[in-house]
Amino acid sequence: MNFLELLAAPNRGSGDTRSRQYVLNIVLLSTLLLCFVALVVNQIDLVRSGAEYRGVPAYVIPDIFLGFLALYLLAKRGFVKVASFGLLALYFTGATYTLATWGADLPIGLMVYALVITLSGVLLGRRMLAAISGIVIFTFAGLWRLQVSGRLSPETYWKVETMETGDVFVLAFILVVVASVSYLYESEIMRSLLKARDSEDALKRERDHLEEEVLKRTEQLKRSQLEKLLQFHSFADMGKLASGLFHDLINPLTVVALSLKKADERTSEISSEDVKAVRDALHRAQLGTEHMQRFVVAARKQVRHEQNATLFSACEEIEQILEFLSHKAADASVQLRIKCPEPFSILSDPVKFVHVATNLVANAIEAYHPKHPKEKDDRFVLIHLKKRRHMLHMKVQDWGRGLSKTDAAKIFEPFYTASDAKESMGIGLTITKDIVENELGGSISVRSSPGGPTEFLVEIPVEASSHHPPHAPSS
Repeated sequence: MNFLELLAAPNRGSGDTRSRQYVLNIVLLSTLLLCFVALVVNQIDLVRSGAEYRGVPAYVIPDIFLGFLALYLLAKRGFVKVASFGLLALYFTGATYTLATWGADLPIGLMVYALVITLSGVLLGRRMLAAISGIVIFTFAGLWRLQVSGRLSPETYWKVETMETGDVFVLAFILVVVASVSYLYESEIMRSLLKARDSEDALKRERDHLEEEVLKRTEQLKRSQLEKLLQFHSFADMGKLASGLFHDLINPLTVVALSLKKADERTSEISSEDVKAVRDALHRAQLGTEHMQRFVVAARKQVRHEQNATLFSACEEIEQILEFLSHKAADASVQLRIKCPEPFSILSDPVKFVHVATNLVANAIEAYHPKHPKEKDDRFVLIHLKKRRHMLHMKVQDWGRGLSKTDAAKIFEPFYTASDAKESMGIGLTITKDIVENELGGSISVRSSPGGPTEFLVEIPVEASSHHPPHAPSS
């Protein structure tokens, strides 16, 4: 950057303001140079002409020079509009004074008026261009009218004299300023257009990239939806298979149960101690088989969406669930505890109740990380049951890894899992929530924090019978 560019460079603003400030600085610097040259020429004329000098008073040009210098300093500090109005006012005042003194047809004054109109459009915009053009035309017409009517008597000696070198220089300078202003403003406009085109190209590239990203994400979403659809299809096939499987299992289980019962009756005639141990084993096998029979019957009803509201003991069902999950708990070194202040019976669907409780207890066991050899034996799951009026309140609590706010908010969503177990598919709690809310007419919620206890709270509407119900069939 050369010295002139350094002086003319704008130091604040952006876009159109910087362009106008740049043009303004160039015009002010050019005017200051013209004033300096005019000052030198004026001093030479004063020396040559002496008492016959008829030009501009000696003090006028220095004052004008100081005025333009002040405007330049204002423009450099960012007061572009103030400096622009000041520049146009000085040019307009000078031209008006010149035309009033030497005639409304003085070429230099008319050229300055043209320069004022040109600069007003460049520096202040279209609205000010119209206003200032009107002022210039009205003033020129007024000066001409005053001169024609004789109320204004300008000096017209210059009309019979040959144009001097200084006059030619001033006219040429004004033409150069007009051409420079047009060139500079056109350059700034072209520069702005190039920037706009570059921005448009950048936006187009960004749009193309965004479209590619949208297509990519759409494909990923389609694949994810297809995977879920396939999983749901697999579940449907499993349901159909399970329905047939229950039908095929019930008959062999009946045969096994009858055979065990008959063997138990045959051994009752023998009084040997060895036979007593065999009878105990056969009795346990018979109970287990009967339990499997009841489970298959209940599961078949559930697959067929049959209602199965019966009277059963919630505490006894939970105890059987804990026995069923005792092996899973032992592998994880977790103790299962139940807290049931007093026995009570409820009228509900035992199969669905067992399904809900089993999922919650199994989920609580999985909440514990694999046990370290030096870790203390303080890993347990607590199931708390109580009845308030017509509602069963069940709380399943563990002290495992805990859940973050994000996990707690999404824990019931399909295929979302916070478990590290590879076999976890993320649908157990979703099914549990669906059973509790849509089939049992209750509610389920979770409270947890990372590293703190996790509590699943279940409320189910029930109808109570006696506090000491008979043994209800297990699901």
